[in-house]
Amino acid sequence: MQRFLLLSLLTALTSTLTHADDQSSIQINFMKTTYTHLLNNQLSGIDVLKKFSTTDLNQWIKKTDAIADAHLGEMCDWVYDPMLPGQDNDIRLNQLKYTILHNGRVRVQGTNFGEKFQIDYELKCDHQRCKINDLYDPQSYKQKLKHIAKQGAC
Repeated sequence: MQRFLLLSLLTALTSTLTHADDQSSIQINFMKTTYTHLLNNQLSGIDVLKKFSTTDLNQWIKKTDAIADAHLGEMCDWVYDPMLPGQDNDIRLNQLKYTILHNGRVRVQGTNFGEKFQIDYELKCDHQRCKINDLYDPQSYKQKLKHIAKQGAC
């Protein structure tokens, strides 16, 4: 009887670990795909973020886009690419490092023109699909957007 209970416990533990490993692989592969789109220069960083973000994050991006559009000619200091540091980049896909953190976020680390950077992503995953719900560099991007939307100006 004890042997049966021990085997059942080991089977359940192995199943849980396998599921966690599968979820980690899904999250890392999602971030690799996201950065592939980003670094292929087919879309800007904010457009990649819009494409791969949750509905909630997308709504906040649209609200702040509308504010920036209403202030044509003004440079809103918060208009930047949140996924890549700086105005330009020399980042190579094969040099990016992806790590699952204890809090469930995915950290992407790399170097841009000799400067190290890291961005943590909070993902919402449903089976095999993930979306970006927020990113941290080190503060929450979504919280920045909410603050800007409440101010309503550049």
